[in-house]
Amino acid sequence: MRFLALKKNIFIASATLFVSNFALGQDSTNIEIETVKKEGVVTIDQDSRIERLFQLKRSLKKTYYTIQIYSEPGNSGGFPGSREAKTKFETEFYGWPSEISFEIPNYKVRVGKFATRLEADKSLMEIKKKYPNAFIITP
Repeated sequence: MRFLALKKNIFIASATLFVSNFALGQDSTNIEIETVKKEGVVTIDQDSRIERLFQLKRSLKKTYYTIQIYSEPGNSGGFPGSREAKTKFETEFYGWPSEISFEIPNYKVRVGKFATRLEADKSLMEIKKKYPNAFIITP
């Protein structure tokens, strides 16, 4: 059985080679394709205000993502609680920037300065282990 299958495969391979050689042996007309290169000049007519707009955008302060870990109303003595939360955070996450801000009527503790959302998300996962209510503030 194996011998017959092998003989059949050899026959098919030989027939394929014969037919392909016969087809390649035929005369074919060569068609040459000529490429023409054209040279030219491109002129950009741009309003001068566009360049000023780009310069203004470059000079703007970069925005960043932060993570809010604490918030308490200011009328309930929130500032001491905010300072305590900030101090606790700084001991647990040494070297991370943190700040207390007051947005009427609440004191808020925000940490980190992340250039991308991905960086903020990675840090949020770590911070949520200690501060489960933490969330990202988008710029």
